[in-house]
Formats: sequence, structure tokens, C-alpha cells
Amino acid sequence: FSLGLALTLVTVGVGAAISVQQAAKRWSGFSTLARRAPYFSSILIGLVGVYMGIHGYTGIMQ
Repeated sequence: FSLGLALTLVTVGVGAAISVQQAAKRWSGFSTLARRAPYFSSILIGLVGVYMGIHGYTGIMQ
């Protein structure tokens, strides 16, 4: 099990690295997008947290 999991994770990681290199070669705006991705991700996670908080609060109050 551990060997299979490790092999799968390494294969996916190598595939992702190769894909990023190819995308950077073909699209000049990719580096700008990659630099801004953490900000988008943090906003998305924050919105999910707010939604869950509101949903939980309304569930408690009913």
C-alpha cells in the first residue's frame, strides 16, 4: 500500500511539474496568474468559511 501510494504521488507530482513548464512556455501570462493564485485561493477559502459560519449559525438558531 505504501509503495503504491508513494508511486502515485510521485507520478502526479512529476506530471504537474511538466504541465506547469509546458503552460509557461506556451502562455506568457501564466507566471502572472501563478503569482496571483494564492490570493485567489485565500479569498475562496475565506468565503467558504463565511458561508459555513452563516450556515452553522442559522442551523443552531432553528
